[in-house]
Amino acid sequence: MLDAEDARVSDPAALAPLLAGLRSSDAETRRIATRALGRMERVENLSALQPMLTDQSPAVRAEAVNAVAQIAKADGPTGPAGGDPRARAWTTVQSVIRGLGASEVDPTVRGVMARSLGRLPYPTEDVARTAAESVVEMLDGVSTEGALGREPWFGVVHGVDAILRRFPNVRTSPAVIRVAQLPRVPSVAAAGVVSDTTWSRETNVILAAIRGRVLAAAVGAANGIDATNARGIGARFLTDFGDADPQVRRQVIALAAGAAALDDASRARVVDAALGDPAATVRVEAVRAYARRRGASCTPLVAATRDANAHVVLTAVDALVAPCEPASAAVTRLVQLVRELPASAAPRTGTRASWHTGAHAAVSLARATPDSARALLSRLTAHPVWQVRMYAARAAGTLGDTATLARLAGDQVDNVRDAAVAAFGDLLRPPAGGTAGAITRSTRVDSILIAQLERADYQLILDAARALEGAPLSTRLAEALYATLDRLTAQRRETSRDPRMEILARIRGLDDRAHAGRLAPYVNDFDPAVAERAAETLREWGQGGARAAPRRLAPLPVSLRDVARLRDARVRVTMARQSGGGSFEMRLFADEAPATVARFVASARRGYYNGLTFHREATNFVIQGGSPGANEYVGAERFLRDELALRSHARGTLGISTRGRDTGDEQIFVNTIDNWRLDHDYTVFGEITRGLDVADAVLEGDVIARIEVLGAR
Repeated sequence: MLDAEDARVSDPAALAPLLAGLRSSDAETRRIATRALGRMERVENLSALQPMLTDQSPAVRAEAVNAVAQIAKADGPTGPAGGDPRARAWTTVQSVIRGLGASEVDPTVRGVMARSLGRLPYPTEDVARTAAESVVEMLDGVSTEGALGREPWFGVVHGVDAILRRFPNVRTSPAVIRVAQLPRVPSVAAAGVVSDTTWSRETNVILAAIRGRVLAAAVGAANGIDATNARGIGARFLTDFGDADPQVRRQVIALAAGAAALDDASRARVVDAALGDPAATVRVEAVRAYARRRGASCTPLVAATRDANAHVVLTAVDALVAPCEPASAAVTRLVQLVRELPASAAPRTGTRASWHTGAHAAVSLARATPDSARALLSRLTAHPVWQVRMYAARAAGTLGDTATLARLAGDQVDNVRDAAVAAFGDLLRPPAGGTAGAITRSTRVDSILIAQLERADYQLILDAARALEGAPLSTRLAEALYATLDRLTAQRRETSRDPRMEILARIRGLDDRAHAGRLAPYVNDFDPAVAERAAETLREWGQGGARAAPRRLAPLPVSLRDVARLRDARVRVTMARQSGGGSFEMRLFADEAPATVARFVASARRGYYNGLTFHREATNFVIQGGSPGANEYVGAERFLRDELALRSHARGTLGISTRGRDTGDEQIFVNTIDNWRLDHDYTVFGEITRGLDVADAVLEGDVIARIEVLGAR
């Protein structure tokens, strides 16, 4: 079954192991087979899954509900067009899950039903409103007295929030109002059941989010709630800020500034209080919320640039581009921070930054007062820390300083080149609604971009090819595109898909039919996406018989024996001393994501991650790392398939970065907050059990000293 799932098979013979698994007398086997068919996201598998919705095992039924919802979700938030035959399947899935509500009594299954209904594709707001009613009906008959179990509470709030994120006007639905009025859930579990110490916190975070979304429109607005409900829900929302858990308080502040149904004084009061919150994650949101206040004093933002926590500092530095009074105070502070940038690499300590503050300040200064930024830009362009030069390129792009961009496009580090190339691309493209770019395409600029195609870095090649859109056909350009395509293809790395697809798009745009013969072999490429794009181009060029016939690479085998040995394993991630040091440990979900865990452990054991960085730090979202190129597009050679499951992207869980379904490249990310919107799109393969504060402190560019696997049998 694992091999069939890994191969993403579609023909009946190859599906045989999974179909046999559905008929097994063992409930766990049936559950795994059900999950595998859902992960494939193929509508033709719905008929095989429907009987599992009434299986005698609640675990199988829950997995079946999740599986059919995953198939329905594959076409996006609204599903296929109404005339598409697949639309009938989505209608069936929605009605089948709703229909189960009358007979299903198991609280866990009802919770999964609620979550699934929340994420199904809905074509219109009216249909979504009806779905919200069905989600909330899962609470009917559930006692609110005494100890509470996790489900269906968690599932219901999760489902309602998912609908509200896509259809905000559903906030006026009686069902949504009912949930928004629920009190916070106490930290208890059903009698005789070991307490789940996180579910109540997670539920309360989502409840705060729902209340904030319900309050987003002003009372009296066409899509706003009435005054009575605004008072009641607003009172609960503001009380949520008193929760002992900082994640609940963070969620309140994240939505408070936009809660138009609250009076201005209440919004200001809670944001001002949050600026002094003991938790840095709350202060970050407070800075963001305060920066949205028109005509506000610069003093709190300037003060936040001196916070003890680097995430708060950097958020404040970025926020100083927003208008505040007096504007000179913001400029003075930004200039000071650029001048204080260390002249060389400086180690980090604790939660404090190194080069980060001055680099961020330069970009903010370029946006706020270009003349001041130009006078200081030279401090960054020759800095020994390459990330500083990368930020210099971003600032130069904002300034339209093409001379500086041209120099940085020749930097020895490809990520610096990429920042310059991306800036050139932005300057060449017309702004939204405009008719001309900030600069005119020229032979000189195109020459700079074409030169990047000879480099090794995939992200740089991708951005250079993207920036070449609209370049006139020339022998040099055509030869560079074909040569780069041939070179990357010869590497036979699945993770070269993105730059190769962009190069194919440029070749197609050149309409260079004289060289169609060079493109013809790509209809047999190892990557189906590349093969299909090559065939489409050839057909457009008059070769009507061109058809994609990819010759796929063999799937990488996964040993169940090796996976079984990892069930009790722990993983320790130790940060380099110059990056603040410390370590965090995690447990692996070997049974939920066996292929992912096996690949991750194998790479960790051979030292793949040692010395790599967390190249991306998105405050109050994720940290992402494990790229040999320290960027988004350089990873392992072979793709990892997605292993989507019922587990959510709760704070502290780890996922695999992708750029589309089944495109994991062994880059990992840590959810530093509860990221429910990532559920069912990214694999969750582990969870931090110790040292979450170390992960919280990670900044862009921090180095992983080593990753060790402990306790494996």
